[in-house]
Amino acid sequence: MIVYKVVSKDNGGRRSAIQRVDSTVLHYTKGETTLPEFGKVFAFSDFESADRWARHCHEIWECEAPDAVLAPSMVAVDGQEHQKEAFVLWWELFEAGASPTVSTMHAPSGTVLCSEIKLTRLSRKEKRWER
Repeated sequence: MIVYKVVSKDNGGRRSAIQRVDSTVLHYTKGETTLPEFGKVFAFSDFESADRWARHCHEIWECEAPDAVLAPSMVAVDGQEHQKEAFVLWWELFEAGASPTVSTMHAPSGTVLCSEIKLTRLSRKEKRWER
């Protein structure tokens, strides 16, 4: 399935756009499959949803994600070190079919969850606001 991933540039590489603690942040390389240590990779089902969320401050990549599924309206997105155990537990409960409510936020419209993702083509370069 084709999905769209929002990423930030990071010392010549690319990383998750959501600011998470360094021990859980994902790094991406074009053409290489990225797997999360736990939980899922967040992406968007369409370019417009990714663009709305990115607000011109990040890159948007077209990606391959063979098992992408639409995210529930509430999903665990907090990877703060002091909450990492709760974050991991949320994903374990979710994957077991439960509807956990701890450490959750509203998922943006068009969010999909992927077990793996591969950046294939840059759809939009990072833009900065001009003064």
